[in-house]
Amino acid sequence: MTTSNITDEMIDNVLCAAFEGGITYWCSQIYHQGNFPGDAEYGHQVVTRGQHVTLFNMFDDQDNPTITRDTMAIGIQKEAERQGMTVEAWYENHDASDADNAVQMAAFGEVIYG
Repeated sequence: MTTSNITDEMIDNVLCAAFEGGITYWCSQIYHQGNFPGDAEYGHQVVTRGQHVTLFNMFDDQDNPTITRDTMAIGIQKEAERQGMTVEAWYENHDASDADNAVQMAAFGEVIYG
């Protein structure tokens, strides 16, 4: 699977949509350890700056996945493919629900919730 056409800006924007409302029905907390790296001002920007976030799953406290830049790129690619779209078309039309699905693809390898 090639994810080279997925930019940091795409990942930042998809995570912003997910964190601000897309995943809040299954994720009770988004955790990042330490200070934000470099020029990151918001939590959705840390994964494209080389760090990760942990998502606390309110339905299964034993399954708290970690999201990195690589896993998020794969999640976006998989969700675009699942919807039968190119990454570019999916990105231009994504909403919070689509962002949720991409995060679930990154976190679990499939859409579990919603």
